[in-house]
Amino acid sequence: MQRKNIFCLSIVVFFLFYSNSLAGPFGLSMGMSKAQCEKVCDLKLVKPYVYIFETEKVPNPHYAFEKFLLFITPTQGLYKLRAIGDTISTSQDGNEIKLKFNELKKVLKNVYSDHRLVDELKPESKYKDPDDWMEALLYDDRSLYAVWRSKYNSKLKNNIDILVLEANPHGIGYSFISLDYFFSNYDDALKEIEKRRQDVF
Repeated sequence: MQRKNIFCLSIVVFFLFYSNSLAGPFGLSMGMSKAQCEKVCDLKLVKPYVYIFETEKVPNPHYAFEKFLLFITPTQGLYKLRAIGDTISTSQDGNEIKLKFNELKKVLKNVYSDHRLVDELKPESKYKDPDDWMEALLYDDRSLYAVWRSKYNSKLKNNIDILVLEANPHGIGYSFISLDYFFSNYDDALKEIEKRRQDVF
């Protein structure tokens, strides 16, 4: 009887841990170690000195995103997550990427409530015509992004400090959406990275 109770307790503990580990965006949580992430993702190290890993596999995938960058330090663990959307063939007026951006913005608004939208062209830009939209984006004259954070009355959760949805150019005639999650340990992780850089001397 005692052995059965211990077994049942271990099952409960497992499912509590498992559900907590899947509580964050795409099933990933702030502070997850590299070892924990490797259990649910196929990690590939892309930038060793800043601890950036790439994967196409996450516990809770979404059809709009094909690749993910995980920022993981040895002490702070996962401190930032970037989801990268599919490459979209885009006309000169940017209609396709604007539609995808607005679609995802609506979904995120339902989850995280209020946000700040930035959709602007630099005043000095020469790309003012509607058909110059993508060219302006390509040359950093145009910005299209939405930001969720507490000062905008966003209802963030799972230790998310800042969330940014952005339209990005991908060469001429192509674009993609990125979604960046900055967790509340982000600043401490940057301090850790800087300290490790200095320690080599």
